[in-house]
Amino acid sequence: MFFTKEEFIKDQKVIAKYFLNVLETDKLPQAILLYGEENAPLKEVGMYISQSIYCESKSLACNTCQSCQRFLNGNHPDFTLLDGKNALIKKGDIDQLAAFYSMSNLEDNKKSTYIINRIENITEDALNALLKFLEEPNSDVLAIITTTNRHKVLPTILSRCQIFQVQAKDPILLVDNYKGEIPLDRYYYLSNLAYSDKEKEEINNSNEFDFAYKSVINYLEAIYKSKENSSLSLFVDIVDLFKQVSKKSGFNNNKCYNYFYSMLSISFKDAVLEKDNPLKQITSKLAKYKTNLARAISFLMDMDFKLQANLNFTLILAKLGKIIEE
Repeated sequence: MFFTKEEFIKDQKVIAKYFLNVLETDKLPQAILLYGEENAPLKEVGMYISQSIYCESKSLACNTCQSCQRFLNGNHPDFTLLDGKNALIKKGDIDQLAAFYSMSNLEDNKKSTYIINRIENITEDALNALLKFLEEPNSDVLAIITTTNRHKVLPTILSRCQIFQVQAKDPILLVDNYKGEIPLDRYYYLSNLAYSDKEKEEINNSNEFDFAYKSVINYLEAIYKSKENSSLSLFVDIVDLFKQVSKKSGFNNNKCYNYFYSMLSISFKDAVLEKDNPLKQITSKLAKYKTNLARAISFLMDMDFKLQANLNFTLILAKLGKIIEE
């Protein structure tokens, strides 16, 4: 179950109000864009909206009717999910999607939905195919698109969407209420990176996260010890060690890079804002370098890590080190 109706109305007030009206009037928008932070429940909100479209109550999903049960069991015939968080979305994926939803719905007189999760992880050919598909809207089909970077979404996509921000839970509050065994500084990063407890656990147990976490802590300590010489840590403690650890069977390089970039951005932002968090012992010592950190944050945000991280890792670190040391 993604949400109860009561939870959804409480946690996502604006989206809930909009879709209560949509379901009452039975008029679907052509497409919606859901955006938010890495730890926002983007896919979960999209799934709950889709479930609500199919729900027999004609309101936000009840979780108990036959249609809801089919959806929750993953066997609703009129629903498709393309998950860019797990794999790059390619043109063939969009072609199959378009072919399916261009046909009559499998269940007569029923509305349909599909989700493209993390549209930032899509090839150019696939994006062009999606644009072409969206240019020929079907009034009975709702497209749900999600992203963690709204500003990277093409204006031509945005112009076809109703746009909503998905609210995320405050990682500080999550840490304050956490009773598990994961160290709090580590759990704080996890709470910034993922929404569900299951995903947090999976990330925490991965070699990619473990290496990225240790690398971030080492680099932050190197900066406050000697900002002018901190690049040495990037190349000795990170690049050289990464060459060794990446040889492990099943190690995902890009996933490791992205954890590293994300945790570094989180740390730099907290230092600039002087936030009270489990990392304060380190980030408070970096606050005097706010100008450098702010520039580093902008640099990290501008990089298209998702598609190019594997090719640019060493170059990115070199540029990052220069920004910090200036």
